Amino acid sequence: MNERGLSVGMYYFPGFASYMPYDSAKAAETLSVGDFMQWMLSSFGTVDEVRARLNSVLVLNVDDPKFHGVPLPFHWKVADPTGKAIVIEMVENSKLNVYDAFLGVITNSPGYDWHLTNLRNYLYLTSGPRAPLTIGKLELGPLGAGSGMIGLPGDFTPPSRFVRAAALTASSRPLADARTAVFEAFRILDSFDIPVGAVTPAKATAGDIESATQITSISDLNNVRYYFTTMRNREVRMIDLKKIDFAKVREQMIDGDEGRLYPVRELKVR
Repeated sequence: MNERGLSVGMYYFPGFASYMPYDSAKAAETLSVGDFMQWMLSSFGTVDEVRARLNSVLVLNVDDPKFHGVPLPFHWKVADPTGKAIVIEMVENSKLNVYDAFLGVITNSPGYDWHLTNLRNYLYLTSGPRAPLTIGKLELGPLGAGSGMIGLPGDFTPPSRFVRAAALTASSRPLADARTAVFEAFRILDSFDIPVGAVTPAKATAGDIESATQITSISDLNNVRYYFTTMRNREVRMIDLKKIDFAKVREQMIDGDEGRLYPVRELKVR
């Protein structure tokens, strides 16, 4: 997020991302996949400005020895304080696709248009309870609250997470202020925390990763505040960009895990 409240997210897009081949004659307007996000954040303040300039640059993949030849396929979501949000994808020989982001939702592969079509398989989902059904003399009713969401996919694949994100966002309540909305967003995102053992075989689990979800962040675009929690510290931390003098501040890395000790505050009963 930049100081004008423009937010850019870069999301893994394997099997579908396709970028331009390098042309030295067009080097001046060429960006690497990694630089593309930085270009948007350092150049613009609104989604409309980004959309208007997308055709002025070429994006290509750069082989970086630091990544040991690992491919870097990504797509992007861009949002601003007006509520506008778009998804940018480069597919099929760098064909540029730009979509309005449905409810601001994005996950990973496949393409965004596929995810929107897939939502048709879940038209029955509702925040209201299922109506009782009478068969002969037997009346069958819901066993508890949330019956309208029966069938909501709960696995961790991108298609299932997209449907879950859309349903939970669509059913979220209206809120009075930004701070309350931030913590409602954290509650929604709690549904997407992935225990590392759920997606990684035990023998392949990295020893220094406690969760497959290493960081959860919320951007308050109107107040220009960035909130986050980490896998080792569930305390919500916040950076207020309005309080930063960007003419003087130097690039820095902030370690918010404070020794990686899983902080716990003991409540003493007397």
